[in-house]
Amino acid sequence: GMGVEGAGIGREAVGFGGYNAPADARENKAGSYDGTSWTEVNDLNTVRNQTAGAGTQTSSICFGGSPPNYIANTESWDGTSWTEVNDLNQARNDLAGYGTASLGMAVGGNDGSVENKTETWNGTSWTEINDLSTARGGSLAGAGSAVSGVVFGGYTTTYSALTEEFTADAALSTVTVS
Repeated sequence: GMGVEGAGIGREAVGFGGYNAPADARENKAGSYDGTSWTEVNDLNTVRNQTAGAGTQTSSICFGGSPPNYIANTESWDGTSWTEVNDLNQARNDLAGYGTASLGMAVGGNDGSVENKTETWNGTSWTEINDLSTARGGSLAGAGSAVSGVVFGGYTTTYSALTEEFTADAALSTVTVS
């Protein structure tokens, strides 16, 4: 499928969601990669694509997406099953995600127009923090931890090579975008 998102460290990962082009259908499928092969695991609760994620093969979150409207749903993966948890503050797709299942970031995206919204996940709920300096969505990527991460690429009115860094104290009470 297309539009599959994932999370992981090294050669271990979990992939989820997506779009099956020949069938013209969004997916709720999930798979786990152990460094050698993929194994189908329990499905997401919500069918979606153009989603984002953060975490590891055994502890992840999946958030946002389109089923076909913009959604704010967040699901938590414990290595066995997905559980619906608190939603993003702003529904959107084509966003970037990075960090862990207990301290993650949701950045940018699209809710009918490209967005600069940035939210942090504390393991329980999402909080709006400093926004990107330039709104952007599709083909946007993020990497790192919630206290030291980078967001790059994305679509504004054209595809972009912009890079922004996020740094924060451990409590995320002071967040700097540069």
